[in-house]
Amino acid sequence: MPSLLPGFEYDIFVSYRQNDNKRDGWVKEFVAALKAELEATVKNPVSIYFDENPHDGLLETHQVNQSLEKKLKCLIFVPIVSQTYCDVNSFAWQHEFIAFLKMASSDSLGMNVTLANGNVGSRVLPIQIHDLDAEDRNSIEGALGGPLRCIPFIYKSAGVNRPLRIKDSDLGDNLNKTNYLNQINKVANALKEIGTALVRHEKAKETKTDDPVRATPVREEPITAGWWAKAKERNIPRVALAYVVVAWLAVQIAESLSRLIHLPAWVLLAITTLIIVGLPAAIILAWKFEKGPTGFVRTDSPQAKESPFRPSQKKPFSSNGIIMGLLLLSIAISVSQRYWLPKNDESKDISIAIIPFQSSSSDENQKHYGVGLASEIRTVLSQSKQFDFISSLQATLQYTNSNETPSSIGNSLGVTHILSGFYELSGSAIQVTVELVDATNGNIIWSLPYKAPLTDIFDIQADIAAKVLSRFDFNVEETVTIATTNLPAYTHYLKGFEILTTGWREDIFNNAIKEFESAIQLDSTYLPAWVSLINARTDMIWEINASDSVSHRKAKREIDYIHSHFPVSWQTKLADALYQYHGLSNYNEGLRLFNEVLEEDPENILANSYAGAIYKRKLEFSKAIELMTKAKNQWPKSVTTWSEIGETLFSMGDYENEAKANQVLLKLGGTDVGKQRTFQAHNRNGALDKLPQEVIEWYSYRYQFGLSLQKRNWKALHDVVDTSYQNYGGKLVAYEVMGLTDSSRQVAKRYLRQARKKGSKFDPGLEAMALVMNGKEALALKVMDSLWYNNDNLVVINKEDRLMQARQKITKVTILTMARNYKAATELLKSINKDYPNFGDYAFLYNSARFDRIKKEYPPFQQALNELKMPMKLELEKFVKF
Repeated sequence: MPSLLPGFEYDIFVSYRQNDNKRDGWVKEFVAALKAELEATVKNPVSIYFDENPHDGLLETHQVNQSLEKKLKCLIFVPIVSQTYCDVNSFAWQHEFIAFLKMASSDSLGMNVTLANGNVGSRVLPIQIHDLDAEDRNSIEGALGGPLRCIPFIYKSAGVNRPLRIKDSDLGDNLNKTNYLNQINKVANALKEIGTALVRHEKAKETKTDDPVRATPVREEPITAGWWAKAKERNIPRVALAYVVVAWLAVQIAESLSRLIHLPAWVLLAITTLIIVGLPAAIILAWKFEKGPTGFVRTDSPQAKESPFRPSQKKPFSSNGIIMGLLLLSIAISVSQRYWLPKNDESKDISIAIIPFQSSSSDENQKHYGVGLASEIRTVLSQSKQFDFISSLQATLQYTNSNETPSSIGNSLGVTHILSGFYELSGSAIQVTVELVDATNGNIIWSLPYKAPLTDIFDIQADIAAKVLSRFDFNVEETVTIATTNLPAYTHYLKGFEILTTGWREDIFNNAIKEFESAIQLDSTYLPAWVSLINARTDMIWEINASDSVSHRKAKREIDYIHSHFPVSWQTKLADALYQYHGLSNYNEGLRLFNEVLEEDPENILANSYAGAIYKRKLEFSKAIELMTKAKNQWPKSVTTWSEIGETLFSMGDYENEAKANQVLLKLGGTDVGKQRTFQAHNRNGALDKLPQEVIEWYSYRYQFGLSLQKRNWKALHDVVDTSYQNYGGKLVAYEVMGLTDSSRQVAKRYLRQARKKGSKFDPGLEAMALVMNGKEALALKVMDSLWYNNDNLVVINKEDRLMQARQKITKVTILTMARNYKAATELLKSINKDYPNFGDYAFLYNSARFDRIKKEYPPFQQALNELKMPMKLELEKFVKF
């Protein structure tokens, strides 16, 4: 049956995937129902093409069937849109759906037709039988050039997504509430509406063509398949390309000017922001307006339709010549920036150290002002969060009044710039000279003088910090407010800070605490003084006397005051973290707070150092080393930090790198920590004969004792113990390993009598050894169960302190070995290795003479030693540079 219109093969072409007709013949049933409905709806017979055995599975070797091309010459295309139809590689998609879109866009009818009611309809009428995935919907809408407008035949229920059938007339659980017969009627009506419009359109064209009097010239509107085609018609892609090129040129020119005349950073930011905001505005204007002989007009106006201009003339800067010129100009500017314009020296990492200002007076009572100037300026710069690195004040203290060159100091501290200065007090006035130096070449960038009343010292500090930030085009507004304007309070605070940097003795802590308390009495709102007070108080608890109830009560009152009188900030969190960690040994809460401080102040040396120490105790060694390295970089000569790094390494069993850390400690000089750490490492490794001479001389008695024990030289060991070595633990062990059990028991009894007199200062490990030598194994293990030494403080082992738990259990292995409970000692060793997989400090079990007997008498112990699994070593080159 021919089509209603000449030149077309069929009225309706039904396209589908074989998959949708195989199982239940849904498409066949649909076509039959549609034919019947059309017979009752349309007056004239309608021809429908429906192939019950269509091709499927497009291959590269296939040719498009010529007869199919002829049959596609139809008025209306009806695709059965399913979950399988939207396969862009299928035969139905490529040779039916896409082929019809191309054919219809170029034939006499066009893709769209004006309906009787004035609306526009498409010659593609999709029938949807499944809800589509987003990807499938995007595919078909992209091909159609707009949203999918279809007549649904979908049965939708909980967990159900299938085609609607005739037998589903009872709505039942169908969430879509659709009726098959109603939907068929909608399809027939839609086909009738579109077909009638197409026939009317063709007849109207014939009438206009046959009657030259009635025919009037009409400007043909370009037929488009969607917004992209319309965008190309209106030259939008060219406009966007021209805009992007011009925008890039504007940014490059601004950057070049910045290099030549040092424009502020905000100028570049403002230009970039305006360009980004301007792009959508330019596209909207290009869409709505174009240039004509009389000026700019709307693109859909009669003037635009009658414009004689070429497309490239209708949009400024969109011609090929102009775009090519802009591209050539871009290349020229890029070459000039690379080879002729001065390099932007601020593109590199910017780091700084603030050296305590030098006093022109020899009066020691004035020294603290130099430290205070450096401290407050550093705080402001650090809180701006714009420098890549700021050296800690502790690291720069050593360079006060130093004659070293800026380049040497910068190299030592790892910074690119140095801020330093001089000050002089005269009565109630202060005169300050400050200079900023490029540490890479020693050149002075600028030098500024200040002279003002001493009470204006806070304004001087703020102004110096602002000028440093401005020099690097940093945001000056991101600074902190002045903590106090009370000069006497500020003076006490500076004195306390200066005292606290000199060591960790009890008198040092007490003197620093007095200064901080004086500062707070003068200005109770001075938050840094409160934080420093908490730091000193809890440090003394941690280092000196954990059982001091008076110090604990004072620390509790002070932290409660901070909580109730100050808003939450990184400083209040730092105070709370110090209290939780050093005051309460609450590691998890302390770590959480230290990490929050680091989010706001990444260069805070206390937070980096203490958070690293907590990770060490939790046996998270990689994170511990990472944070300790940050603290080390801020204070390269910190004995405490290098000591923590060494302790972390030997806790992992990485004795080789621990030795390197100990060498750094020895080179720092002026401290016994390096010698102590070095002796401990060589002693645990059984290598005291390789000890450096300076450590041998410092540890003379212990060296002779330890070396004799390691070499199993019992005569030499006996001589050392009887003549010079008075340590109870050493004597007890020496007699026991030499087989002099009675002598070992006598020493044990004497120690137990002394321990009772010492009260809380007894050593639980040594007491356990003494008890087991007197046959009290159960009591010895009970003593070991809860108490342990922490920095010479007897404390209860924290459940979060996995490192101390592991060391305590290793000592229990020693106690069980001395008690001849070999099986229990072996099983405990195995459980330690299993329960603490990151712990690796087992060297002394292999080397110490006290384990010779168990290895000889109980082979399973030696086997357990041989089967110990050691933790993986860290790639330290990522962190520590020895």
